[in-house]
Amino acid sequence: MTKHAAAARIRAMALVTALLWGVSAPASASGGADGADGGAVAAEAAGRRAAVCRAAFERDWRQYNRSFDARDADRLMGHYLPDASKIDPDGSYHQGRPAIDGLFRGLFTMDFTSEFREVRRTVVDCRTALLIVDSTLVFPEWQSTERFMSALSFTYERGHWKVIANVSTPSAPPAPAPAAG
Repeated sequence: MTKHAAAARIRAMALVTALLWGVSAPASASGGADGADGGAVAAEAAGRRAAVCRAAFERDWRQYNRSFDARDADRLMGHYLPDASKIDPDGSYHQGRPAIDGLFRGLFTMDFTSEFREVRRTVVDCRTALLIVDSTLVFPEWQSTERFMSALSFTYERGHWKVIANVSTPSAPPAPAPAAG
């Protein structure tokens, strides 16, 4: 792994870890010497901007899912930054859009069904967002099911939310029901 790739991986993991634990940068001060009215106006403007950013996140996340469901790797890659990173449930690491593109193109050649359940969503202003997703892929040909949790870290760039890191870990299989007795 190159020095640049290692640094990008460390940044992505630090961001995901910070967001998982609910840590974010402190909000910048607004208002100032112009009194409470100026502060209220600034707070209202910040609230409107946050609502726009949350709506943009919802729009972009729906488009991401439509791209995945359509098995359209070209459209899906439009949701990733050029230097994004992806870590698969098996621990394999993919740095950059071309590597991630190859991974999804390979997946999209397979016969599978997918189910994704959103576990947690955190949108921090118009800076960053984290989405935790419980994912299941079923491959009928191999009679195989893959369950994993994914943490997708986003950044807001030019009016669109882009994935900077997509980190997946295996999920434990469901525990068997206790025996009646």
